[in-house]
Amino acid sequence: MVFGAPIYFGLLSGQFTLFVDRMYSLMAPQLGKLQWAGGTKALLLVSQGAPELLMSEPVINQFYMALKFLGFNTVDPIINTNVGSNTTKENAVLIQKAMKSGKALVS
Repeated sequence: MVFGAPIYFGLLSGQFTLFVDRMYSLMAPQLGKLQWAGGTKALLLVSQGAPELLMSEPVINQFYMALKFLGFNTVDPIINTNVGSNTTKENAVLIQKAMKSGKALVS
């Protein structure tokens, strides 16, 4: 499963936060096991305008921990920084990481 979320003011978007919060109702009686997604691989795609991850890295880690708690097997996140001054298609390192992460999702 691929989750995409922008970073606004050092936080993931409200829509993504709400989505993760609502997943609580899908949990089995034993905490930490989703009824429908146990072991499903998950990838988080994040974009932000800031050039560095100083403020957003703890938030990204928090949501990855939440996905793990909910029963997902996570793949390393793909984070596109400084979005206003560069385009994703011109970022060769990011494209390579996306290819590697995509392969990890299907293997």
